[in-house]
Amino acid sequence: MKLKFDIIRTNYKRYEDAKSKFPQVQQYHDDKFDWWDLINLKLHEITSFGTTIIRLGEKKLPLILGHQNIEFDELKSVMVKMSNKIQKESVKEAKRTLEEYEDESETNELKEFVIGKSYIEKMDKKEFIEIFQSEDSFRLVFPYLYRLERSVMDECFVEITNYIIHNKIDIDKQVVEVIYNLEYYMEKIPMPEVEKVSELLRQINNSDKLLNDIMSSIKSSESINVEYFKEKLQKELIYLDDKELKRLGKINDLTK
Repeated sequence: MKLKFDIIRTNYKRYEDAKSKFPQVQQYHDDKFDWWDLINLKLHEITSFGTTIIRLGEKKLPLILGHQNIEFDELKSVMVKMSNKIQKESVKEAKRTLEEYEDESETNELKEFVIGKSYIEKMDKKEFIEIFQSEDSFRLVFPYLYRLERSVMDECFVEITNYIIHNKIDIDKQVVEVIYNLEYYMEKIPMPEVEKVSELLRQINNSDKLLNDIMSSIKSSESINVEYFKEKLQKELIYLDDKELKRLGKINDLTK
């Protein structure tokens, strides 16, 4: 499978458009809006993409979108530097794990990592391409260190992906499936519709108001059976009929 930059460029444009139309997206990035509310507004997919861009590094945006390309020597240097850094951290973690838990799993992971690191240090362009021709080769060179939650592939994702696409390298389908974040180069994120988001927001605001009224009533009540109330309320909501649900907001129609 050969990837292109077209889809991620479309996704980024949609993300920028979403930020300008829906302030909740930036508010979430600023820790001022709840993730659960984003899901209910159907803004979570586009926002999650933005979060990924921020995590990968906005300074790397020209590489992410393919407006700039990385050469093999620079790519290899980045990968070697990162593998050295991860190895140092892994050695410390392996020692700590062995002393604290008498667990050799981290040491075994480190041995696998060193094999991959050795390959990276010696590889040429042809050998780099061969990494992506089978899942076994890929996992051998880029083992995942579970306790550190890191791998060279994850840490150098932007540079590796940029080089692969610019050089039209064919990737095995099984390898594609195990590379995290590659879906943004393969699938277009749906652009939220202003009308639907506005209506969903209106419904959420009405729901919050009703909830606040209920909570105020509960707090001002002299004595109630809380467990009974919770169970009764849940049952009443479950047994709302279709006609009543449609009157309350036609939520199913909006989320299609």
